Amino acid sequence: MTQNRCYTNPTATNKKAAMLHSTGTPGATAADMISAWNTATADVSVEFIIDSTGIYQTLPLGIKSWHSGSTANSTHVACELCEPIQTRVLEANWLTLSKGGKDNTVYAVTLLQKELSARGFDPNGIDGSFGPGCDTALRAFQKAKGLTVDGYCGLLTLKALQDREDSYLIYPENEVKTYFSTVYAEAVELFAYLMKTLDGDPAQILCHSEGYAKRIASNHADVMHWFPLHGKTMDNFRSDVAAALNMSLEEAVDKLAKLSIITSPDYWKAGNYSADNVEALIIKFAQYLK
Repeated sequence: MTQNRCYTNPTATNKKAAMLHSTGTPGATAADMISAWNTATADVSVEFIIDSTGIYQTLPLGIKSWHSGSTANSTHVACELCEPIQTRVLEANWLTLSKGGKDNTVYAVTLLQKELSARGFDPNGIDGSFGPGCDTALRAFQKAKGLTVDGYCGLLTLKALQDREDSYLIYPENEVKTYFSTVYAEAVELFAYLMKTLDGDPAQILCHSEGYAKRIASNHADVMHWFPLHGKTMDNFRSDVAAALNMSLEEAVDKLAKLSIITSPDYWKAGNYSADNVEALIIKFAQYLK
């Protein structure tokens, strides 16, 4: 990000630790984040960004970056994981929907309309636009649930809409499984590389919310608003990074061959890798780990 002030006016640091973030911007890709932060007015920067297309280095190592809102800017290399659009329904990412609301998105409003319709409250069509019909249906739902009837779908109304087993507003873990497995594996690979390069200790890797608990980062929930939904904790992540650092060549080949990014039919169908270059990919990754 050559236009970012951390690049144009760098402050040298000797970072030995790393911090894992997730963007909190559902549906944004690495390219989107790089575009947003590669400006002279951006007040955020990180060294790495990951999405399902790969790992992107956006700043050189050895300089201060603006990722934590506190002292970890100078002590921790930062990596952002891009969150899929489905994380829009998580409490940490939820933004109020309302008629004419500034935070309305087609994705979120469509889910709201589908859920209201499934419950018998007709939003007058499912088109992703929060119009009068959606407003009337939402108010009727709020009245039926004993909520404040104001036409705003904030957290209390969201939670009431999520109390149906098959609610459209519940995070669809299975739908996101392949994406999560891919970016998680990429993050493990990156952090193993960083620990090796920085001579760091995997036990000292933190996420943003852990940084807040240690008073070296601002009050953000990432990544613990998302990881547990896929059965992962930061202890799992640190353990996986440590294992990657200690793998033999044979173990690395075996592990990579079993990763969902290789075995998932959906991943193959998407054309991310062809059968012809899998062997080369595995060998390259294993050699890097060694």
